[in-house]
Amino acid sequence: MESCGSWPVLQRRVAWIVRFCQWIANGRVASSPGPLTLEELSQSSQAIVRNVQNEYFPEDVKERRMSIKTRSKSKKESEMSATQGKFDAVLTKMDDLLKAKAKQEVKFNSILEKLENLEISQKKTADDVKDLKQSYGFSEEQVTEVKNDIAEKASHRELTKLEKKIDDLENRSKRNNILIWGLREDVDKEYDSLELFLAHNFFGNHMRIKDIEVMRAHRTNIKERAAATTKPRPIHVYLLRYTDKVMILKAAAKALKDKIESIVNNRPTTAVSDDPNDCSVLTPNHDCSALTPNHFLLQRATQLLPSVFVNEDLFSRKGWRKVQFLADHYWKRWTREYVPTLQRRPKWVKSR
Repeated sequence: MESCGSWPVLQRRVAWIVRFCQWIANGRVASSPGPLTLEELSQSSQAIVRNVQNEYFPEDVKERRMSIKTRSKSKKESEMSATQGKFDAVLTKMDDLLKAKAKQEVKFNSILEKLENLEISQKKTADDVKDLKQSYGFSEEQVTEVKNDIAEKASHRELTKLEKKIDDLENRSKRNNILIWGLREDVDKEYDSLELFLAHNFFGNHMRIKDIEVMRAHRTNIKERAAATTKPRPIHVYLLRYTDKVMILKAAAKALKDKIESIVNNRPTTAVSDDPNDCSVLTPNHDCSALTPNHFLLQRATQLLPSVFVNEDLFSRKGWRKVQFLADHYWKRWTREYVPTLQRRPKWVKSR
């Protein structure tokens, strides 16, 4: 019954089942061949109703059967009363079903009304929420602006604190209870800055000296320089053999440049005596030393010779020795290649 989608389909199926049962009861002889008749359809409807009554109302059916048996009537009356009782039972059951259906419809309508009321109340609450958002929107914007201002002020305070700490760290460094101002925390950078400070003869790193082009050795006179047709030839010192292998930092390269500048500015610009007993040119600390460019720049010539370092030093662990080794290398080439060219040669002094 549950598989049937409508009442006519169920009625026809039950009618075919009833015809099949009658065909078996009659000894497999068809009583009414052909399509279904109205009587068979009515019988199928009665069978459906009886089945439903026996399933859902078994006690009522038993009582009616017992009352029908106790009556003392004739055979016809008993048959008529039995049929009438069956139809009465069917009618009462149909009335009960209709009443139950009406009750369900009433319940369903009441539920629908409640749902409609809920929808209306929901719409009202949504409208109220929109009104609240519109009324409090301006206040929310003000709160966000205040929060942003507070966050900016807090970040500015933290930034100022960090800047103060960084200034304190950059302006001082402490090593072995010695406080040195103007130096950094790193040992290599501190040593390079000290070398730079000493190379400029305690004048600091704010000097701006123009590059001096070194002319050829025989063109020392002003007339010879004016008459020269070729360009002056500056001295180039190539250190590619070492810089290709070892990378030098900017601070170390700057310190090396300052040390080389100090060496070049301490070269003698006047005539050098050939007498070995005279004061040495390479040690300009004496009063009888030759005149150097540092006499014009710094009012004195103070040149400290670079320290001696060997190539076997571990430059990877002792990075501060890179600059010292390169300065020593430059000093050796300076004394071997350039300084001998400053001596007077008979070729340019004596006449042939």
